[in-house]
Amino acid sequence: MENFRKNRDTITIQSPLWKDFLNEKQKIQLTKFYDICVASGNNPEKAGQPIITSTKKYFDMCFTLYVDEEAETAIRQLLVEWFKSGKMNKVIFDKWKAFKCEELSPRTIKNIDWSKLTEDDHYAKELNKILLPINTDKFLHQRELHDILNIFVFEDPNFQTPEESSETKVLSVSGRVVFLSDIKEKIEKRLQQDQKIAEVRFYAKNVFNIDESLQNQQWHGKNVVIVADKVYVWKSCSIDVSGWGYYGQNNVKKRAGDGQTYGKNGEDGKDGRAGESSGNIVLLTEELLEGNRLTLKLNGGNGEHGEDGGNGADGKNGCGVTRDGLDSLILKYSTLYWGGSSHFFNFTPNNTRELFRKVDAYNKYVYARFEDDNGRVMYWSYAEDYSYWSVSTYDLYFLIKGSKGTAGGIGGRNGVGGEGGSRGECTVRTLYSGKELSVVKIQQNAGCSGEHGILGKPGHFGKNGNDMAFVDRSTISSGKKYIGSGGNMSISSEFRMNQNDSRIDGYEKWINERSSHYVHFALNEIPEGAVIKMETEQRSNANRQIQSKTVTKASIIVSNVVNEFAECFEQDDAVLTEACRAQERADAEENDEDEEQDQQTVAEEVSVLLECVDDDNKVSGLHGTVKKKRSNWIEFVQHLNKYNKENSENVIELAFQLFEYDANEEELNKVKVKIDQVVHDFKISAKQGKWKNSKYNSSQIQTLAKSIDKKLEEKRAQAALRSQQSALFSEYLNSIGKADRNLDASRTTLIGVKPGQEYTGR
Repeated sequence: MENFRKNRDTITIQSPLWKDFLNEKQKIQLTKFYDICVASGNNPEKAGQPIITSTKKYFDMCFTLYVDEEAETAIRQLLVEWFKSGKMNKVIFDKWKAFKCEELSPRTIKNIDWSKLTEDDHYAKELNKILLPINTDKFLHQRELHDILNIFVFEDPNFQTPEESSETKVLSVSGRVVFLSDIKEKIEKRLQQDQKIAEVRFYAKNVFNIDESLQNQQWHGKNVVIVADKVYVWKSCSIDVSGWGYYGQNNVKKRAGDGQTYGKNGEDGKDGRAGESSGNIVLLTEELLEGNRLTLKLNGGNGEHGEDGGNGADGKNGCGVTRDGLDSLILKYSTLYWGGSSHFFNFTPNNTRELFRKVDAYNKYVYARFEDDNGRVMYWSYAEDYSYWSVSTYDLYFLIKGSKGTAGGIGGRNGVGGEGGSRGECTVRTLYSGKELSVVKIQQNAGCSGEHGILGKPGHFGKNGNDMAFVDRSTISSGKKYIGSGGNMSISSEFRMNQNDSRIDGYEKWINERSSHYVHFALNEIPEGAVIKMETEQRSNANRQIQSKTVTKASIIVSNVVNEFAECFEQDDAVLTEACRAQERADAEENDEDEEQDQQTVAEEVSVLLECVDDDNKVSGLHGTVKKKRSNWIEFVQHLNKYNKENSENVIELAFQLFEYDANEEELNKVKVKIDQVVHDFKISAKQGKWKNSKYNSSQIQTLAKSIDKKLEEKRAQAALRSQQSALFSEYLNSIGKADRNLDASRTTLIGVKPGQEYTGR
């Protein structure tokens, strides 16, 4: 059938088809016709166009013996409606898609029980019915059927990412019928590879099928646009573009680092990161099928908790003294009274630096201060004292003051909780009228802001080192004492008037002239280190940094989306219209051929009759074309029979009319003598210039006179060739196989027959 159609569409005068099926006599006639056309300067294809046209009609009438073209048209129309309906499930869609790589024929389509692939789809049942009367191996309009499948099924959705100058990109995915499950993996891979893609647009001219969910893990914060004539939700699905946030184990409150060394401040807590704002969703469709199965989630993500400030480290404890330590430092002596005073005056403890020394040999006293590397301060005093009986005594004290503890570190500042993400914008309405659709479940909540951290705790002051003193008196056998040897004690000095349990301080007596110059050492328990006073203020919302502030996603401009959607499918719409109207187009072509034959004589081209001759008597080109009229050959014959040599005034008109009317071989042979007479007389009249009152000018008449013999020979050859046409076509049909040539009596409209005509089988 494919070759049958191909032969019909491509037939020419020189087609191999003629040579394969003509007998020797017919081949001679065809060759003669061709040679005559060439010799006369005419195009054989143009001259033979009537033969080609009528042969095509033979082909067309025979198509009805083999092909139920009405059924083929019904299949194409059904497929278009089925694809557009939104009722075609994924299994059936994939079956049609498989024909991209498999044979597409009536047999292969019939082998599939379409009604079993769906529970309730009247299109599947109808397809099985339409296929029953089709018994050919191939479709007559195979290309048109393939075009429909190519538009709806074979072509994969188009992925396009226009180059954007901004920080973000838009990914557009377009197709006629789109199943989300077919493209989801590819899109998510693109999203993973290109973090700049912030918006994905799904454009489905006819149906967008939601058969899988878009999970938050891949789609958080993305803008999603769905535009389609119809949207079908096949099962419970969700589109979750909620912003990424901080929840549960992902949002455990933390504390910044504590001070690690004595007196080190705690680190400031980090501000919590803002929750991501939700993406936006625009869903535009004229018909939302099973929309109650769809949930749209556009929640802002929760903000992250701010960190607590780190705690300040405690201060370092002061360095104290033990009894053994004191004994290792004090001057070694046997008595205060005997042995002189110089070695007391010159005493310096080991590993100390002298801060102050006052020696008075006359009044016999020394007072000195020292400091060691640990920050301890040592006081050394040796002095003579007089009793009431003018008996000299000598007092000595050696006081070691432990060093002060250092301050603790300040607690770190608190981090501010991250702001919750903004909820997304959601537009769900009809595509063209803008009416809101309310059958979708929508979640739109702003994210919760994270909790603020708390200030870090300050460190304690270090504990002061303990004090210890050693005192001695020369007149008392038990004058040696250790004060504060029990540890954890501080010693304060008090000056008194008497010497009971006190020791004289020569410096205070002679330099400061203090009357109460006897020093008394009082013991006090050393307190624990105090906590440093905090001056840091709690940070709040006003102190949020950029990373803690939410950023709203860019809005979707609906008008831009609608315009882009309309531009996607303009070319496909034109192709689809042509594919669906294949039969109408074929009928139109036939009507055009019939109309042309109504306006022109099928037999030949007569434009050469109107060629002009230039000054050099050379043919300069076509002056115009006489439209050939389909007149009654009988009427011409009547005029021809009335012609005689004595009454030859109309010979010019008859000569021209001879080539304007169509006749078969038999009709030409009947008036052969008369035609030869007219031709002979016409040539004489043209030579003698006898053409008074003729509508043809001299140039036209002379041109025809030169070529009339060749044109007549060409006309007779053409008529002879046409007389063999019917037999030729019968042989062609026999060669392509036997067929049931009994016409269906119920079918009165045949291909190649003008509307209103009935094929009579003549």
